[in-house]
Amino acid sequence: MLGDGIEHVQTTPSGEIWVGYFDEGIGGNFGWGGPRGPEPIGASGLVRFSAGLERVWTFPEDPPYGGISDCYALNVAGEDAWACYYMDFPVVRVSGDEVTAWENTVEDARALVVADGRATVVGVHPALTGARVTGRGAELHVVAGTEWLKAGGL
Repeated sequence: MLGDGIEHVQTTPSGEIWVGYFDEGIGGNFGWGGPRGPEPIGASGLVRFSAGLERVWTFPEDPPYGGISDCYALNVAGEDAWACYYMDFPVVRVSGDEVTAWENTVEDARALVVADGRATVVGVHPALTGARVTGRGAELHVVAGTEWLKAGGL
């Protein structure tokens, strides 16, 4: 079980599963959290699971740029995960168990495009409201209705 309130799911070449959660998956809902429920599986906002669905890593409680309230963007490139999250929208890279973070000036980031250790933060233009925008490695995917646009490379 990967939990509730899932916003993003991506896998690595080795079969690990990265999951980014939105607020209900972090704070709890549907019996998770609160005085009577178990801690939500996604309480940290970003979790790595083994190929056998065991939780093997969670985002640290004291990361360089505060905790995750809502994981707005997730990109898995190779074995590394990159994320951008609410409140201050820092860009973080998780390589192994090590987190590196950078400040970011793009508010409401919706996707990250990653190549050669660099990341580009993608916001959403008002014309794309309602579209699903996702980064996967060096590719940006936009799905709007029945249309799918794929743009590649940094």
